[in-house]
Amino acid sequence: MRESPASVGQRLLWLMDHYQGGRRSLTQQVLLRRDTVDVGRLREALTLLGDRHEALRTRLVERRRQLMQQVCPNREPDLDVVDLTGVRDPVDALRDALATDLRQRVPVEQWPTRTTLYRLPDRAVVCLSMHHLITDHSSNGLVLRDLRTIYEALAEATPPDLPEVTWQYATWAQWQRERLAGESRRRLDTFWRDTLDGASLPMLPVRNPEPVDSGSARVRLAEPVVRSLRALARTHRTSMFAVLLAVFYTLLHQRTGQADLTVTSLFANRARSEVANTLGFFVNQVALRSQVDSGEPFTALVRRVRGATIRALPHQDLPFHMLPPGIVQSPSGRADQVVFQMLDPGTTRGDMRGDHLADLEPQTRNTRFDLELLVVPIGDSLVVQLRYTDRLFDDTTARAFVRDFGYLADRFGRQPDDPVGDAVSQLARTEAARPSPTLTEEQ
Repeated sequence: MRESPASVGQRLLWLMDHYQGGRRSLTQQVLLRRDTVDVGRLREALTLLGDRHEALRTRLVERRRQLMQQVCPNREPDLDVVDLTGVRDPVDALRDALATDLRQRVPVEQWPTRTTLYRLPDRAVVCLSMHHLITDHSSNGLVLRDLRTIYEALAEATPPDLPEVTWQYATWAQWQRERLAGESRRRLDTFWRDTLDGASLPMLPVRNPEPVDSGSARVRLAEPVVRSLRALARTHRTSMFAVLLAVFYTLLHQRTGQADLTVTSLFANRARSEVANTLGFFVNQVALRSQVDSGEPFTALVRRVRGATIRALPHQDLPFHMLPPGIVQSPSGRADQVVFQMLDPGTTRGDMRGDHLADLEPQTRNTRFDLELLVVPIGDSLVVQLRYTDRLFDDTTARAFVRDFGYLADRFGRQPDDPVGDAVSQLARTEAARPSPTLTEEQ
């Protein structure tokens, strides 16, 4: 066994979990579907996957109030097999089982993963559950790719065709400690101090100072809306991330009245080529600040957001939580109140040949943020999901929030040169009086 200090991100996630009383399971799932699964071959594939990625056999333990990584020798994988072939509705039973698994904490101080094989009449589903301290969204995609490739290679008795893992996670964590010290740390501090001086997080009305529940609401933006937004992004040589973040700023401006807004986003934090194929918790929470001028066209806001995002990218190594104190004003004293994310499609759920698993979406009522807006491409459409705690929302206000986001996305896609203030004024009208956007509210 080899022991070394945890990364900065791991320590921050661990501390936030303690701050929140351990109410969230912090379980991450990767699901794989196949017509049939050979148990022996799956065990062998999981063993080879653990050989390839040290993170899958890394325990996280506390030593003298410091979080430590313990890289352990690989071991025979634990694999539970659940037979759902005889139940009345196996798909519903599977959904319930996955939801229950997601709520159950993975005891990372003992072992960071657990695996369950579910057998249904027409398929088999593998659920690899990992503690969030050893993985993130991008890493989940790597797990899916590597397990699928290894399993298929074993079936064909050929070596798996996978790129080399140059650095293991503990090596990167050591590099990060050096990066966040000395002159490089001073440069990062200077950039963020200059960028965020006087900034404040959105001051949304607080419903419940002591949140006890969480929930989600979502809408699906249809292909015509997505097509118009992509055309807008191409015209202004930017990404869909910047366009949709500008929509989010507009909605927050309408809800708070603030013109100067700072939200956070989770950046992959994989700038070094050595970690392109490394499994671990790399993601950093990065602050993005922009000003909303009601008299300007929406395209001006898009350009402003594009610039802020481009400037932040080379400085994403420093997590928002490590900024010098007092730079950003937060009404709750927390740095993670409002988060915007745009995820890659289908990176954690698919069959072993890469198909998207559309009918088995993760249960997403739990969130470690007060407001987390997720945008996920699904085919030619976009699913916009608000994950929230009852500190800021109830079911009614959450549904209204995502509907308003959908309305703004549709309007600005069709009329990108409209003044922001005109769209904000339209939101103040009753929903029945508004033009109907091309979106579908989903449960």
